[in-house]
Amino acid sequence: MPATTLADMETSNGTVRPAVIADLDAMIAVRQRSIGALSEAYSNDVLRGWQQHDESTYLAGMVDDELALVAEQDARLVGMVALDLDKQELVLLFTDPAYQGRGVGTALLRKLEHLACEYGLATLNLEATQNAVSYYRRTGYRERPVERSRRCQSLGVPSTPMHRSLETMQNPYQQRICRLLSDLDLPADYGARHRLKVHPEAFALTSIGSDVFEREQKLLPAAADAWLTMQQTARDDGIDLLVISAYRSVDYQVDLIRRKCDRGQCVEDILKVSAAPGFSEHHSGRAIDITGSDTEPLEEIFEDTAAFAWLMQHAGRFGFRLSYPRDNRHGIAYEPWHWYYTAN
Repeated sequence: MPATTLADMETSNGTVRPAVIADLDAMIAVRQRSIGALSEAYSNDVLRGWQQHDESTYLAGMVDDELALVAEQDARLVGMVALDLDKQELVLLFTDPAYQGRGVGTALLRKLEHLACEYGLATLNLEATQNAVSYYRRTGYRERPVERSRRCQSLGVPSTPMHRSLETMQNPYQQRICRLLSDLDLPADYGARHRLKVHPEAFALTSIGSDVFEREQKLLPAAADAWLTMQQTARDDGIDLLVISAYRSVDYQVDLIRRKCDRGQCVEDILKVSAAPGFSEHHSGRAIDITGSDTEPLEEIFEDTAAFAWLMQHAGRFGFRLSYPRDNRHGIAYEPWHWYYTAN
């Protein structure tokens, strides 16, 4: 993982954390105050039109997708930024005028760059309004050509398209995953497109016994304990929960993709049912594929079994959630058998 994570983070400039819906009003207020303080850079007409543009729906979507960050200092929200994965672009970086010059914006910028790395992005774009071009140059961004419409320009706010490489910010594992995507001819923007983060390979795994194919399976110790407790509880209720697979290495996932390609399957179809190497939850040692005693493994019909009904009612008590329900935001096929341990 990156040296910094997106859990609540203390910095010399306060706390940078993921935004929640309850922050929306304060975030909009910071945006309005920040724009209003730019009277020396823009005309009143430009500022008025900029402020009157309603970003609330767009921003709420970013918060729901866990792609927005806020900064807090002195017990108040003083900054915000978001990541538009569809455009691989940093957007809505604003700092309360009373807190500018304290490094709040740069702290948000760097945390967002780390977030972009977690989604496998190797480059980050942005639109620098004319008052901010020199700032972004100092932080490593350079002008770039652009062939599409630009958010700020469409609002009548002069802007300069810029970008920077994130390669030096990626850790060696993230760099490896980017190389593998290229080697396998998989989309470089796979993580962004599917809203999937890179999952580091787990260490210190512990056995949970054999799967239905008589292969030993492993999970992280906490996930293993939770699984074995859940399995026994289900058994006490007359339900057999059986393992199909648990931890998988990146190399395993690479071989899986290559075997499917060798059988003539197209990449688009493969990625509907198999995550790209590096993006599979199985790498984390927290994911487990489950079946019952009365159905074939990895079949959607599992949703009609007593085992699945039991999981839907009780799995949350043990820290497990269904990762890929119907019509999930990741574009992954419905997998009633795939469950992920979320507790620490």
